[in-house]
Amino acid sequence: MMSGRVGTLPSPGPHPETRGMPVGRAGVHPVPAALEPELAGIRQLVVLMGEEADRAITRSVCGLVDGDVDVCSSVVEQSVRLHSLQREVRQICATTVLERDPDAGRMREAVALLHMAAELGRIGDHCAGIARIGDELSRLPESGGDLGLTRMAEFCSERVREVLLAVDGRDLPRASGLTVRDDRLERLCRRLLERLAASVRTEPLSAPRATRVLAVARLLERIADRVVSIAEDLVLVDGGAMDLTGLPAEAATGR
Repeated sequence: MMSGRVGTLPSPGPHPETRGMPVGRAGVHPVPAALEPELAGIRQLVVLMGEEADRAITRSVCGLVDGDVDVCSSVVEQSVRLHSLQREVRQICATTVLERDPDAGRMREAVALLHMAAELGRIGDHCAGIARIGDELSRLPESGGDLGLTRMAEFCSERVREVLLAVDGRDLPRASGLTVRDDRLERLCRRLLERLAASVRTEPLSAPRATRVLAVARLLERIADRVVSIAEDLVLVDGGAMDLTGLPAEAATGR
């Protein structure tokens, strides 16, 4: 029975179904002057990866806190699906975009989307790492994890959802806000470390569990860092064409 400490446990979801690129009547990809439709399709794949990553964050920490080894195992399987999606992004970028000699702006966007997909794949790896630690903790005399981890996980999920909105809508102001340092996660981690240290001083035998819980906190910090990296990719791609007000550069400067 799930505790609900991180809210409703999300389903791992079915294997994601992706939409193919447009195909002409002759069965070959059309070659329009612009590549916006293809890039939009790749962007949607990246958003789909982000949704998978968001579920994996919540499920990994729920599985750990509840000592549910089945949920932990399913998170490891989710990381495999994420890498499958990442390979699909890489293949479509290579065959549909990069081989067609796009202009500099579209080349930058394609490369940025490739990097975003790689970062989301790494988030999936971090979640799998959390799930494996959850499996280890379930075998210790005092199973489960510190509730401080759930607040850290909620923060990370919130940031992932924010960056997905920015990527999907090419929302530069939102992305720029995510690149600014947010101390909330650091404060949560510091409080968690203080509680763990006090616990070990009182009960030295709790050190193995405390070490693993701290490792989970570090993985959550890495997830948050990768969200910042994705936001920075979006800012770098669109920054030349859009002022931080969200207006085209010409409008923002009055030209």
